[in-house]
Amino acid sequence: DLLMPLFVKTSLVSLSLIVAGNPFYTINRTFKNRIMSDDFELQKWFSEVDKDESGLLESIELQQALKQATLHFTMMSTNMMLKLFDEDQQGKLSFEQFKKLYSWILEKIDAFVVHDEDNSGALDLDNGEVLQAVISAGFRLDSHSFNAAFKAYDPDCDQTMSRTEFVGLCAFLTLCLNTFCSFRVHNADPENDKIELNFCQFVYACASCK
Repeated sequence: DLLMPLFVKTSLVSLSLIVAGNPFYTINRTFKNRIMSDDFELQKWFSEVDKDESGLLESIELQQALKQATLHFTMMSTNMMLKLFDEDQQGKLSFEQFKKLYSWILEKIDAFVVHDEDNSGALDLDNGEVLQAVISAGFRLDSHSFNAAFKAYDPDCDQTMSRTEFVGLCAFLTLCLNTFCSFRVHNADPENDKIELNFCQFVYACASCK
């Protein structure tokens, strides 16, 4: 019942606005506007899944919360997103951190929807939808790194990417970028940005991206 105002009422308003175009885009834009303007509703949602009333969400609670928003992430993707916003590194998210995470997720979904040109609810690798969405999400990859990242987040090997697969990919790329920047030499040339790692640093970097 607590979630009714956020999910049912918002979805009904969204559906009433669909005349042409992508329904996922309409719904997600409406969710975004509602959440940014109504912390009370988001706090109720947070409290509903905070079963132990600790004021913090663990991975399993976060995964359950996102499922209620029809975002069915794997535990691996959930853990990566938690790591992105767990600023105090306690393995849990506060309400403010959760709010930042959900806003970030909706921004990535916006990039997904804009490039879902056939309104299929999935991005197609062959026609360039995935690559353009990745670029819109803020990442510049060469063909080798892009293809390797895509394969890692296309578990069914169908050459398409769902919303949650795409957001999971963005979480991975963001962790990669953060880890890269932690090894970056100050005042490095942005046109020739490289890092050098010994084996121990390489192991640390790989572990930090999961």
